[in-house]
Amino acid sequence: MNLRNFFLAAGIAAVAVPVWGQKAPEPYGLTPSVRQVEWYNREMIAFFHFGINTFEEYVNEGDGRAPAAIFNPTALDCGQWMRTLQSAGIPSAIITAKHADGFCLWPSKYTDYGVKNSAWKNGKGDVVREFVDACEEYGIKAGIYLGPHDRHEHLSPLYTTEKYKQYYGHQLEELMGDYGKVWETWWDGAGTDELTTPVYTHWYKIVREKQPDCVIFGTKNSYPFADVRWMGNESGKAG
Repeated sequence: MNLRNFFLAAGIAAVAVPVWGQKAPEPYGLTPSVRQVEWYNREMIAFFHFGINTFEEYVNEGDGRAPAAIFNPTALDCGQWMRTLQSAGIPSAIITAKHADGFCLWPSKYTDYGVKNSAWKNGKGDVVREFVDACEEYGIKAGIYLGPHDRHEHLSPLYTTEKYKQYYGHQLEELMGDYGKVWETWWDGAGTDELTTPVYTHWYKIVREKQPDCVIFGTKNSYPFADVRWMGNESGKAG
């Protein structure tokens, strides 16, 4: 017996309620933000791990001592990167603007350790600019990885956490304010035990002021400020 016949047999009048007249259920408990839902619906993100260690032999993560001059790509074509993503159906991309070696792929005003002292384009190049411009041209959402741990800055005898908080904050302001729409920024966790809540509070305010729609990826001490987080392992499988 189908449901209609059951109601008729029981003497119950079935009343159809149009879908447009039904009220959506109220959210219960923790609910995702608009930023989180947008990020979730992207499904795939391409990560471009490119920097000075690309030009060192057998180096996965540099120690901040490699001379800036060795950075010299001869055929960099960010447009080709984005055409590849477009053809693969990948809607978003992230560039390592600064990894743990501290080398900056944009001409930051706050350090000499970056492209402005490299052989590439006689120090006049800007990888981040080429990256975000190519993203915009091909409809790819641009993300920027700015590694919180900086081995090059740690080499200075004048290094303190407070000084680094300000240094990194200035670089965040450059990247979040000078390169158009940024959809995601990465706060990696390796080597960041000294970076506590006051540090991340300062950085968080900069991101939210400059890029209110930007998703923050966080790990370890930055979890309270993160929209999305490290899942706790490097195997590629979440629990």
